[in-house]
Amino acid sequence: MTPSFFESLKSYVGFTDRSSATLREFHPLAKPHFISIVDDFYAAIEAHPGARAAITGGDAQIGRLKQTLIAWIDRMLLGPHDEAYYELRARIGRVHVRIALPQQYMFAAMDRIRVHLIDVVQTQMLQGDPTTAGRICTALNQIIDLELAIMLETYREDLVEKNRNAERLATIGQFAASIGHELRTPLGVVESSLYLVRQHLGADAASAPAVAKHLDRIGAEVKRANQTIADLLDLARNKPPKRQPTDLRLLVESAADASLLPAAVSFESTVPAGLMAAIDATQLRQVMVNLIMNACQAMGAAVTSGPTEKRVPTGACAFAFAMTAPECPTRIGAGSSMHSSPRRPREAASASRSVGTSWRATVEPSRSRTRDQGPASR
Repeated sequence: MTPSFFESLKSYVGFTDRSSATLREFHPLAKPHFISIVDDFYAAIEAHPGARAAITGGDAQIGRLKQTLIAWIDRMLLGPHDEAYYELRARIGRVHVRIALPQQYMFAAMDRIRVHLIDVVQTQMLQGDPTTAGRICTALNQIIDLELAIMLETYREDLVEKNRNAERLATIGQFAASIGHELRTPLGVVESSLYLVRQHLGADAASAPAVAKHLDRIGAEVKRANQTIADLLDLARNKPPKRQPTDLRLLVESAADASLLPAAVSFESTVPAGLMAAIDATQLRQVMVNLIMNACQAMGAAVTSGPTEKRVPTGACAFAFAMTAPECPTRIGAGSSMHSSPRRPREAASASRSVGTSWRATVEPSRSRTRDQGPASR
């Protein structure tokens, strides 16, 4: 049977059951020093801006992290050093990856713990029992090296995933580039034919409301199809959003027009006129179009959706899309709320559905409140 990753690591550094027993033997001697070790650990973080940047919750968060680190050292010495131990340590490593803690600080921090624990061994045991002291130092070095190896593995996992995503985006880019020409050629034909139809009909006939509506819709859809192709290419290039002041009511109405709603569906917008936000109108419009079209497709099995409420942080704008069941008057509504703030909002569009009946797209701010920070902004 092939050994697990953790078993292979333990075998490589020579960490055995006896090593675990040695660490448990050392635990009662080391425990009184945990608080001073942890205080030194975070004092070093406070002194280095690069490491300090990973902690966004201020003194309250540091207080909680200190308790977590004490528990971490406690578990490191007590074990058991089995697969459950590895999974727990791997989850901690993934948190470090998620908060973008630079690897060099992780190495330096682990070294501070190593030095302090070995100092406890040397000052408390070296004179009385040098053989046991040496055995404990060896076990400490082994387990801390294992901890580093586990954390490095989580960073490696993240790098592999990023490379995989980069390859996927490159594939999308190649695919988009290859079909872009094939699609844009017929789209160009449609656009040219639309121009000729307008010319053939003449200004009076082409401007008649019943005709102009459909001609304009054909032109708008050709333009949207071209934009979709461009968006695929932008996705492959990881193009950042282009934020510009945008009238949100006009944006919602434009998304509704582009959604090609069935004749039985009416659309009602409650977005206040003149409500502005600095957003990427093209990207957010596509999000709204998708939401409205999904709502129409889901109506067949929908039930009536009640009013929805959402607390909107300062500087944020939230859009809510609600619909009714077919047996009720068929209506789709769009609403928004916005609070003024000097901060520029950051697009983070997301969609959620409740029993297939209500849809919401939100645009969150660059700074928001967190549950454990109270009124302090992150």
